[in-house]
Amino acid sequence: MMVSAKFSYKLLDKGIGYLKVVGIGSGNVKEQADYIRKGLIELKNKEVDK
Repeated sequence: MMVSAKFSYKLLDKGIGYLKVVGIGSGNVKEQADYIRKGLIELKNKEVDK
């Protein structure tokens, strides 16, 4: 799988998550969305509320 999506995420204070999507390249958009979704799921598993 070649994913060109560029994003970062991290847990901030008190259950606040930060997601920054810089860009999604051409190609398989579903694969790239799944890649970003995995980051969101990881944040949710760290008990992010917002």
